[in-house]
Amino acid sequence: GDWSSDVCSSDLERRRSWRRRDEVSFVAVSLPSIAAGTNWANDLLDGLEPTQIWAVAHAGWKPDDVAAWSRRLGGFDALALERADDTISPAAMLATGIPVARVDAEPTSAEVWADLLCDRIVVA
Repeated sequence: GDWSSDVCSSDLERRRSWRRRDEVSFVAVSLPSIAAGTNWANDLLDGLEPTQIWAVAHAGWKPDDVAAWSRRLGGFDALALERADDTISPAAMLATGIPVARVDAEPTSAEVWADLLCDRIVVA
């Protein structure tokens, strides 16, 4: 599903106010884990009002955990997946409904996904 259906209306309203800024903001935040640091990160995002929020996620993480992480932070605009070679199912993250914009530092495209998935096809 669409991540925005999982984000409460107050979070969406808060994020709409961020987009009224005249300048683009880029913010990089490192959290100790998916669950830890949420309050601090929300306070930081509220103060800095970024235009977009991207999350860097390990391709092998559970999509449900990443979706919950996104909801706790008001929603992500995109994911950048790292370490796709560590999982046999990197496309599982598409189940979050959050667009995957990068895989291992490469912008996603049909060709990138095809190469990534064809490498994992096992002929029986």
